[in-house]
Formats: sequence, C-alpha cells, structure tokens
Amino acid sequence: MLYPAELRAPAGGANRVMSPLVQPLDPSKSPPLRSGLWSLRPALMRLILLLALTFVASACSAPGVYPSLTPRTAEGIDPRVPIDAAPSAGTLDARTSAALREAVSDARRGIAEFNRLATAAAGLAAAAGPRQSESWIAAQQALSALGAQHGVTTNAAATIDALAAEGIDQRRWLTPATQSAIEAAAAEVGAINDAQSALLDRLGKRLGV
Repeated sequence: MLYPAELRAPAGGANRVMSPLVQPLDPSKSPPLRSGLWSLRPALMRLILLLALTFVASACSAPGVYPSLTPRTAEGIDPRVPIDAAPSAGTLDARTSAALREAVSDARRGIAEFNRLATAAAGLAAAAGPRQSESWIAAQQALSALGAQHGVTTNAAATIDALAAEGIDQRRWLTPATQSAIEAAAAEVGAINDAQSALLDRLGKRLGV
C-alpha cells in the first residue's frame, strides 16, 4: 500500500525530469546582434556630410546676375563730416520766376471783374423769389458767371502747383530760393481764392444751391 508521501515522490521526480534546468545566459557569450550596424554608422555619417557639402557648393555656384561687391560712391562719404547749418539758398531760374509772376498777375487782374460780378449776383440773390422763378433763375445765372470768373484764380493756383511739381520731378528737389518764391506766390493766390470761395458759398446757400 502506497502512502501519500510515496505518491508525491515520483510525481516530483517526474516534474524534475520533464522540466529541464534553464541556465542564465552569459552576456559575454551572446552573439553581437548590432555590432554590424554600429560599424556602419561612421561611414553613413561621412556619406551624408559629403552629400550636404555637394549641395551647398552647387547652390553657391548657381548662375545669375548678382550686385557688385565693390565699394559704392556713397560709402566713401565720411559720416562725421558736419552738415552746413546755413546752406546756400541757390538761385531761382528765370523761367520759373516769370511763370510765377504771370500766375500771380492773372489772379490779381481777375479780382476787379470778380468783384463786379459778385455785386450783381448778390443783388439778384437778395431779390430772388421762390426756386425756379424768373428772379431765382436770373440770380442763378449771375452766380454761374461769378463761378466762371473764379476759375481765373483757381487756374493761377493750379499753375503754381504745377511749377512746384515740375521742379521736383526734374531736379528731385527745390532750391531754397525756388521754394520760397513758390510758397510766396501760392500764399497770395491762396488768399484770393479763399475770399472768392467764401463769397460763392454764401450766395449759393442764399439761393439754395
């Protein structure tokens, strides 16, 4: 008769036979799995570096038109040179001077005629009846004639502006003498224009136009 202890003994022995012992691996004896890959890494890096240098060299040697690297004229100016605090005023050329005088003279000559027409237009506007009436139409016609005479002044102002623009376009700047003459002419004609424009606005409001 077998006792439990004797039954367990064979079973344990069978287990020991069926379960072979697994020994831990020796790292020194394991095959070098990545030794080949690591040995190729320096060669791969050299190849990538060579391709990058080739690309940069080809980009630098691309054909094209490039600005010159020679020193420019402006670079030869010493920035420490002091600027003249009182530069020369220069001269006013004869053609510009004559054109400015003519423009101012036109505006001055137109003042008397404008005032005459303004007196007539103001009287008609004061006596004007309802809109579209005969008296209103007469005052409106007088106001139109006054506006046409005002065109003499606006044309003179436009001439002065054109002279200034022409000087800048041709010479890229205006001498102080030319600028001063243009500003003086523009100021005088501008004052005439402002007074005439104000009178036209008043008469127009009286007639409702």
